Amino acid sequence: MKNIKKLIVLTFTVLQISCSTVSESSPNADYIQWVNPFIGTGGWVEAVPGAVTTYDEIRKKPEHEAFGGLVFPGATVPFGMIQLSPDCRMDGGYGWSAGYHYSDYTMLGFSHNHTSGNGCAFGHYLFMPCTGDIKFEPGRYNNPNREGYRSNFSHVREKASPGYYSVYLDDYDVLAELTATCRVGMHRYTFPANRERHILIDLYHSIRSDAGLEETFFTTESPTSISGYRKTKEGQKTYMYAEFSQPIVKTVLYESGKVSEGLEIKGVKSKAALKFDKNMNEPLIVKVAVSFTSLENAKNNLKSEVPGWDFDEVCLSAEKQWNQELEKIEIQGGSIDERTMFYSALYHTNLTPFTFQDSNGAFLGPDNTVFPKQDFKNYTFFTLWDTYRALHPLYTIIQPSRVNDMINSMLFQAENSKNHLLPLWSLAGENGYNMSGYSAMPTIAEAVVKGFDGFDRQTALRFMVENALNGNFSGHDSYEEKGYVPADKANMSIPKTLEYAYCDWAIATMAKELGNNELYERFFKYSSNYKNVYNPETGFMQPRFENGEFKYPFDPRAVGHQFEYDDFMESNSWQYTWHVMHDVPGLIALMGGNEAFINKLDTLFEQPSYLTGVYAADVSGMVGQLAQGNQPSHHIPYLYSYAGKPWKTQERVREVMRRTYANNPDGLPGNDDGGQTSSWLVFSMIGFYPVDPVSGLYVIGSPCFEEVKIKVADGKIFTVKAKNAGEKNIYIQSATLNGKPWNKPWISHKDIVAGSTIEFEMGPIPNKEWG
Repeated sequence: MKNIKKLIVLTFTVLQISCSTVSESSPNADYIQWVNPFIGTGGWVEAVPGAVTTYDEIRKKPEHEAFGGLVFPGATVPFGMIQLSPDCRMDGGYGWSAGYHYSDYTMLGFSHNHTSGNGCAFGHYLFMPCTGDIKFEPGRYNNPNREGYRSNFSHVREKASPGYYSVYLDDYDVLAELTATCRVGMHRYTFPANRERHILIDLYHSIRSDAGLEETFFTTESPTSISGYRKTKEGQKTYMYAEFSQPIVKTVLYESGKVSEGLEIKGVKSKAALKFDKNMNEPLIVKVAVSFTSLENAKNNLKSEVPGWDFDEVCLSAEKQWNQELEKIEIQGGSIDERTMFYSALYHTNLTPFTFQDSNGAFLGPDNTVFPKQDFKNYTFFTLWDTYRALHPLYTIIQPSRVNDMINSMLFQAENSKNHLLPLWSLAGENGYNMSGYSAMPTIAEAVVKGFDGFDRQTALRFMVENALNGNFSGHDSYEEKGYVPADKANMSIPKTLEYAYCDWAIATMAKELGNNELYERFFKYSSNYKNVYNPETGFMQPRFENGEFKYPFDPRAVGHQFEYDDFMESNSWQYTWHVMHDVPGLIALMGGNEAFINKLDTLFEQPSYLTGVYAADVSGMVGQLAQGNQPSHHIPYLYSYAGKPWKTQERVREVMRRTYANNPDGLPGNDDGGQTSSWLVFSMIGFYPVDPVSGLYVIGSPCFEEVKIKVADGKIFTVKAKNAGEKNIYIQSATLNGKPWNKPWISHKDIVAGSTIEFEMGPIPNKEWG
């Protein structure tokens, strides 16, 4: 295993290839040069193949499985609806959730929809440029004879930068280049001279096993255009329309093992091979538009966004859009690796949620209903249990123009769905109970606290209250009645109790902001329910039965993973005991005061990363018992500041950063989960973090760069200066805010958006008096 990881790192080339390599000039390329889209595409975890396994079984028979950040390296624009990226393996497990893993050496082709950091979703409309004989089946991943249409490739001849991806397909001698607009993917294929050539289009292909796929359809509309659709058993349809710069010479069709010729085919496993003239010397350009509403809108998307055939022009436009987003945070200082890690993380925070409407504004809403243009821009892929912690707080600083639209998208989903639920884990108009809590609440309440008002606040509060009380959340009736979720009534009782309590804090804060004292008092009381699962005898949040007794035997290292009998969710008690972001002083009191609290935090970080219980790949990026690869751990290093030891926060934040992030494919500690794991790094390298997003405060950590300038609303600049910042100078010696001494280990959102300047003096020895 060590040799494999070493090989991956050695073959990884930090070449920032952008559109500037395919055109004479590229304006404002100062920021995209620091983005490495391959960060997070690799990584491994110990595992035993099988549905359910334990850590004891893994230790008896250690094997490994691909894991990592689950991000894609392909072409997209900021918050774009098209994510045009290579797919390599569909049978490899969770590590291929984005279709690609850096350990891959064969490739299936390029599909047009992906999610970043989690999912196992999409991978629709696969295009593969081929030479030689037509093959309709993909073939086995590790078969050296290549009986299918997949091809060998090498990372040496693979390049990626924001808005651009290219790879040389060794088996076909084809250079494939990709770029994108918001709703259109653009391909440029350079074939070898005088070789039979075709494009294989696989409508059945998807990143997950599509047992829910009911029908696929393909038709040739003209000598230079095709269309198709995919329909699920739930009735959801997506549409594809493509145009080619050269005429199609011949179309060969395939359905479930049967080959035919013609113009169209309908089935479940529909595929087509489009042959082109082998004597054409110029590259073949392909434009592919996707719509979730209609074929007409797919055509309109293509016409409105890419009317011409200039690949370089489209690529440069994508590059310009990325520079406009990345330049919102300008850094000075830092090593090459640090700058690359920072801007790559910032890049990954601009992928999710993504635009989910056609160029005319139409979009697919809940229950497969198509809606016309609304007075907001519609977004989808809300994975809020992950992203309420840092991604959405980051947007309130650098994406203020999108915050109202995102919340309006959430409210629209609640208003127009049968169960009236705000998003939990929402993708393409579909919502589902996933993870614990009602995690839209912190994001909406945070926006209100920070002054966003481009949505109906009273309607938002109504949905928040109705969802909490009547949303059919597991164990919630007992939570209201007894003050906790009993372990003999529901699984994952500890995460549910703690997440419910934090979300109730968000509702209480929202109610107070809107002057509803009755609701405030009710939900503020609920927010203290975390105290009811703390066992003073063990010093941990511990499962508790309905009769009030704590559950034994109890091991705080025992991991649970959403199974029926699990007490935890992708975590253990060492990680979830600290999940009281809204009342850290209350948690400190439960643990016996500041000294006991600090000692327990130190024990968390300094003990062996020895886990028991049910295996969960998400519990990764271990530093002691902290799992930086999973979101419940992200705020923990910052808790020292609440107990009077901000210098230990500075120390631990740098330790986590140093041990779990890097400028290589295995450079994320775990799933990026829609950009949350990258958001932690963005905040932490700047020098602060939103422990409790709803509070509007940020806890100061250890700034990494000499200077950071952040463009905030109304043309203002928030500046962070850290004199002498460096690898060894991690401790704050002193600070000023707008020129006045600052001895508080936090800064407010109001200070940030006002365009303040905070200056730190950094040094190698902690100043235990500061903060």
